[in-house]
Amino acid sequence: WKYAGIASICLCSVSSIGYLVLKWLRLRENSSKVLFASPLVCDHKKCHKINCPGPSGVDNDQIFDEIVKRINNSKFSIDVCIYVITCIKVAQALRRAKKRGVTVRLVADNSLAFSQGSQITDLMQDIRVVLFSHADGLMHHKFCLIDAPPGKMDTVSGGSDKGALKSVKTWFSNSDCESDRQGVLITGSLNWTI
Repeated sequence: WKYAGIASICLCSVSSIGYLVLKWLRLRENSSKVLFASPLVCDHKKCHKINCPGPSGVDNDQIFDEIVKRINNSKFSIDVCIYVITCIKVAQALRRAKKRGVTVRLVADNSLAFSQGSQITDLMQDIRVVLFSHADGLMHHKFCLIDAPPGKMDTVSGGSDKGALKSVKTWFSNSDCESDRQGVLITGSLNWTI
């Protein structure tokens, strides 16, 4: 019995350590990442390759794969504010999220929404899309909030109370999502185009 007791203590210790290691690995997966987009044509050391990873070692396909991964992992909400989306795999990921029950909202610029290659018109069939018109100004932002807790709009400064800003206020005030979750912010000057 003495050895059985020692064996059970060892087994419990090993399983506890295994659980903690698994928990740590899952937390690392959700950690922040900063990926810098490469220019469409590399100018590093006169390389001039299309979609070259350049000195950062990250090409644009890797960035889009990371965006799709984050969209696929969303549980509650995705709020996208972007000039244009032409990347088919991003549009497909947004549709899949909507079908999973994730609240997906999109604000896009009207000037390119109906252009060739734009995924905005197709997304309008499945997702609530607000088009930002030229009367409101140029909607050239590029950001996405994934599973972000609803915030107070009084923290937003600047701009007017029309167009996209008015829509965002409505989205957040009507949100029924939990406030203790961790969100992801995707931002930068990279249009979601490939």
